[in-house]
Amino acid sequence: EKSTSLSRLAKMKGAETFHFHSEDDSSAGPAAQEQIICDRNTPEGKETALDFRFGSDRLTITHPDFSAALAEVDRRLAVREGFALATLNLDHMVKLHREPSFRAVYGRQDIVVADGNPVVWLSRLAGQPVGLVPGADLVVPLARVAARQGVRVALVGSTAEALEAAATAL
Repeated sequence: EKSTSLSRLAKMKGAETFHFHSEDDSSAGPAAQEQIICDRNTPEGKETALDFRFGSDRLTITHPDFSAALAEVDRRLAVREGFALATLNLDHMVKLHREPSFRAVYGRQDIVVADGNPVVWLSRLAGQPVGLVPGADLVVPLARVAARQGVRVALVGSTAEALEAAATAL
């Protein structure tokens, strides 16, 4: 169970690197367990960041909380600069470990926030706490920022009715 892994992880508090083992398939034994590493990282001249390593690839939580992410979106839209935003959760971490193509796409994101309590818990254990930023909670605030900046928003949905309902709600 993942909570057991996080409990074991908590015992290592104070270490610079934390290992998270996904034990979804415990019948396969320890060799099949996945390992995701959470590092403290402070690049020279930058604010402290939280990195996750998946083999030789790194993924950084770029914005520690909701307000920082919205401020970055506002800044980018003000100068008409595009961006890609990802909301990192535990499911994504497992996919990042298993799927190089998913990792490649995530690696091109400009803004990455923590969308899941396990990610937030790992950040605290690593001494680089980040806040929970659920992607669903970003939709309306992002639409408001876009409206204030006069930037159009594209809606993608399964039916015309779903798109119309989303446009009306926003």
